[in-house]
Amino acid sequence: MRYNVGKLEYAIVENIINTVCEYYELDTATLKSKTRTADIVHARQVCCYLVRKYTDVSKFALGRVFFDQDHSTVVHSCNVVKEEIETGARGTRFDVKNLCDIIDGKIPVAPNKFKAKYGIRIKCAGVKDEYYGFWDTNEEANAVLQDRINAVIKDQQCTRSGVIRIKIINNA
Repeated sequence: MRYNVGKLEYAIVENIINTVCEYYELDTATLKSKTRTADIVHARQVCCYLVRKYTDVSKFALGRVFFDQDHSTVVHSCNVVKEEIETGARGTRFDVKNLCDIIDGKIPVAPNKFKAKYGIRIKCAGVKDEYYGFWDTNEEANAVLQDRINAVIKDQQCTRSGVIRIKIINNA
């Protein structure tokens, strides 16, 4: 069976794969391999989701041409990422948003969340969305934290009876 992927779509898919690899600090051979460790599988699932979002490449072609997988694996990957975005599991919503911003050209390079010293996760009761951020200095993290809390309260996204949960991650 021949899988028809045009030159433009092939280039777009390869760009998305390279962006995901850079974001998760993987090489393309590892992402495309059959390795089943959790971090690589997660990156591969996010990559499949983004390719399906940005291109018209079929599930069959995506599975066979790019990842040497069955189309059902691509379908499962997309469903897992959609579910994780809805539930906020594993920070997938944050990762997909950042990767979409990079692909759309809104931010020039992938922020390296694994090497950052300080991270913040803000969740407001009653609001579905969460906010994540990663910075190298404590001052930057504190400034953004204050700005984000003021924005949430000002926009009245959080009711007075609501609770703002803040988790500060220190990787130093």
